[in-house]
Amino acid sequence: MIVPMSSPDLTADDIAAVNAVLHTPILSIGPQIEAFEQAAANAVGAKYGIGVTSGTA
Repeated sequence: MIVPMSSPDLTADDIAAVNAVLHTPILSIGPQIEAFEQAAANAVGAKYGIGVTSGTA
């Protein structure tokens, strides 16, 4: 049985946001990471969220 793959659903704004982060000197800290941490915390009802740079950190 072949399971069809889905196509990415990326907008021009999504691509621009990723490019903006990739053109910063440090990828693992900054305002985008802080916003992601807060959004992740809000999504699970936590007071804080902490982003880490790897799955083993």
